[in-house]
Amino acid sequence: MPSEWIRVDHASQRWEFDAGFLASNWTCIWDKGCAGIAEQADVAGQLGCCSVGAEMLDENEAMKIAALGASLDPSTAQFADAIAAGGVVEQRESDRSGWATRVVDGACILLNRPGFEGGAGCALHVEALAAGESPIDWKPSVCWQLPIKVEQVVGEDGAPIKRLRGWLRSDWGPEGTEMAYCCTERDSELANAYVGESPVFQSLSGELEALLGNELMTRLVEEL
Repeated sequence: MPSEWIRVDHASQRWEFDAGFLASNWTCIWDKGCAGIAEQADVAGQLGCCSVGAEMLDENEAMKIAALGASLDPSTAQFADAIAAGGVVEQRESDRSGWATRVVDGACILLNRPGFEGGAGCALHVEALAAGESPIDWKPSVCWQLPIKVEQVVGEDGAPIKRLRGWLRSDWGPEGTEMAYCCTERDSELANAYVGESPVFQSLSGELEALLGNELMTRLVEEL
């Protein structure tokens, strides 16, 4: 997937956007052929990118997710008993923030598995929709932002640049090279995620606006 960078200066901040990805028809194919991010492909398990748990942005986010998880009802959270017994998050030295959701039975403790009567998928996502609220306000940042990646880089002139692009294998850390599948790769023989009905900047408009704000999002759409 070729990168075509769009530059936008906004509020004294230089931004660069990967137009190739944002204009592509990538879409999440969880429950529609996603092979997961483990070393062995697993379509039937429907674990998606939840098999390693969710890394928290910082301790504040960890406490927020812990509180939201503790409020979940057993009818909407398959592992409500495990949450009650040991909580949702744990301190994990391997993560940059030091906090992550616990892994139970091979995946995030918040992930309802296929066949659960309350609905498969992220329990926080399910609960947010039931409450008539946005999952963005409920889920860990890394979960609702994927596969959007915002990174800080330095331009040729030494000026700081915020760059928005699609996730790469390297963004998963050392484990990325061992993953059987990466959904942002176009050449995967396991499953093709570039099957959406609209471009990413439209299908993920809510997520992008949450990251950029309304004014910068409007400018980005105009450029695209």
